[in-house]
Order: sequence, then structure tokens, then C-alpha cells
Amino acid sequence: MSDRSEINHENTLNQLRLVMPPQIAPAEITRTEVTRVLILTSSSGNGHNSAAQAIATWLEILAPGQFVVKIERLLENSSKFYQGGVEFYNLIQRRAPWFHHIYYNILELQEVLFGSTVSVGRDYCVQLFNDFHPQIVVSVHDFLNKGYFELAKEVLGQQLRCITYCLEFQGGYGFSRNWVNPKADLFWAPTEETAQQAIAMGMPKERTLVLGNLLPPAFYQPPMEASEKAKYLTKLGLYPNRFTLLLGTGGAGAENHIPLLNCLVPLQELVQAIALCGNNSTALEKLGDWKVTHPDFQIVPLPFTDEMYQLLQVSSAIVTRPGGRTSCEALQACCPVIFNGLRGIMPQERLTVNYFKRKNVAQVLTRPQQIAELLTTWLEQPQIYEQLQTHLRRLPPQPNPRQIVSPVFNIGE
Repeated sequence: MSDRSEINHENTLNQLRLVMPPQIAPAEITRTEVTRVLILTSSSGNGHNSAAQAIATWLEILAPGQFVVKIERLLENSSKFYQGGVEFYNLIQRRAPWFHHIYYNILELQEVLFGSTVSVGRDYCVQLFNDFHPQIVVSVHDFLNKGYFELAKEVLGQQLRCITYCLEFQGGYGFSRNWVNPKADLFWAPTEETAQQAIAMGMPKERTLVLGNLLPPAFYQPPMEASEKAKYLTKLGLYPNRFTLLLGTGGAGAENHIPLLNCLVPLQELVQAIALCGNNSTALEKLGDWKVTHPDFQIVPLPFTDEMYQLLQVSSAIVTRPGGRTSCEALQACCPVIFNGLRGIMPQERLTVNYFKRKNVAQVLTRPQQIAELLTTWLEQPQIYEQLQTHLRRLPPQPNPRQIVSPVFNIGE
């Protein structure tokens, strides 16, 4: 069996407990035995793994000692075939997002033709279930619901609780039929629109809950004051009062930093940028070279960082692929979103784009030149930008983590 992630960050959790608001402070321990939770995910993009880690972290914060959690990247761990599929998914996300329309529909057709059974990687799954013997299985990936829940209950018994945490903002084209397994004990929906789609696809209404998205602990801290934002930008070497554009990088390393920055050079007296590179060392190196050849443009390239909440708060807007995870983080931080639609928008990304456009809280780029046009409009007509900020502030607040986690994992019962 390959290595599986154990949650082992006690020092960090102790620090977080000291600053948690009272409404999300740890619960009194009421269980007489530890509950084992297996979270099924995959590295097709970064959103699934981030959601899995958020669940594990909040269980330890809110119910310390009551849960043992394993995070399993089941697709790539269970078979070389699926590992290749995940790698191919990430490759086309970086280089040809438009091709996902073909890839997505092939995957959807597979479920229709071959049904909801686990054939590839079945032996690995059976051994995993027997070895860890969870009482709760949570899937945060669309491809790890149908068949996997049935197999888990076949191995462990019908008392096993199986939960789907769907990460999509709404239904429509791009919402995979694989998200909805009517035999699941609970469908955790982030929005009412997602819940309605699941019900329309056969999920019983009484087992469908709208709970919101669960984010890392930093996103539930009090907002930064203006003085704190200015200090943070100054520390980065940027101007506190200049329009700051945050350029995001997807979990698969998808980015278009250089083409966008080239279009922003004429605005270098008005705009500065923070460019996230994640684990993409090539992008970081290219940005370093670009910075040398454009010394008058204020830009800070950053490798992987765990300070997304701070960066979103000090930024005037973020450019990001329409992945659900970064998008909901931007909503939580009230940071206007500019979706990077260069080279096409994937089917599942369309769900995020359509949701944000209906709420009037995002713009979409299809050509690099549009970034300069958009920012020029915002700078010359600030009331348009302010209206976008107003729409963001009017969105209903996300539930706090206790309100999300307690009904899913029966904390306090």
C-alpha cells in the first residue's frame, strides 16, 4: 500500500485554537471512542485536496481527539491507469483547457456504458477499507462516489456512513453525473443551486444539505485593517495605495502570467502585481527574467504560499482559472474576480463562471489584451469597480465551520 496522509500538525492547531472566535471554538469531547474518517480525493487540480485538508483540519480543531482522519488520493494510488488519467487531466488544464470538453464527455459516457461499479483498482480499494476500517467515508471528488460507496459498504457493512462533499457552485453543463450517488447517506452542497441539481439527478431531498464551503482556518479570522494591508504590501516591496492585481496559478500549474503582464506594461504607473507560481518553478524563473527586463513594473513573484487570505485582502482583484476553490476563497475575502478564460474554459469551470456572472461579482478574460482594457475602465470609472465590490459585500456570508462540520460529523451528539 502507498503512503496515505496522516494529520500531524498539533503545534499549528494549538496556535489556531488560541485565535478562534467563540462560535467556532472546540467542542466539549462527548464521544467515548474515536471515529475513523477516510477522505477520498485526487490531485486533478488542487481544489479536491484542499477541501479534504480543510475537513481534516477543522475536525481536529472543533473536536480534538475525537477523530482519526486519513486523506487518500484514491485515483492515482489505486491504479497506474487512473494515475495516467489524472496526469493527462492536469496536462490539458495547463496547455489546452478547451480539450476538456472532449475529455469530460468521454468520462460522462463511461458511467453510462459501464455502470457504477469499481473494476480498475478494486483490490487496492478493498485492502484500503479493510486496513483503515473507517466509520465514515467522505468523497470530495466527482469520480469517487458511484461504486466506491457501494464497495465500501460491501466490505465494511451497511452501518458505514458515506458522504459526498460536492465542490460545484451550481448545476448545468459541466456538472458531472458522477457527483450524485443516490445511495449516499448525505450530499453536502455548497449552494442551493448545487442542491437542486443533485435532487434533480436523483439524490433524495431529505439527505441533501446546503452547508456552504469549508475553507482553511485563516479565512475565518477578522478582516485586515487598512493599516495592516498597507504594512503587508510595503513588506512585499509594493506601493500601499496602488491598484494591486493578484495573478493566480492553478493547482496543476496553469497560468498565463507573462502574456497578461505584457499587456499591463502601459499601466505600470497605476498597476502593480503579485504573481503566484505555486510549485511551478518554471513559471517562477520566467517571471524573474521578466522582472529584470521590466524594472519599472512593480511585481512580486511568489512560490507556494499559505497566506492566500492575506494576499486576497491586500489585492484589488485576482486573475484566476475558474476553479471552485480559489473562487470561494476570493468570495470569503471579498476580492473581485477576473476569470482567466485564455485557451478556453473547461466544462466544470463553466459552472463557476456562470454562478459568479449571475451574482455580478466577476469578469472573464478570453484574450490577454482584455486585462488592460478592463483595468483601464475600472481606473478611469471607479464607480464601476465600486459597484462590483458592493455586489460582493451583499452576498450572504458563509456559515462558520462549526455550522458546517457539526451536522456532517454529528459533533456534540
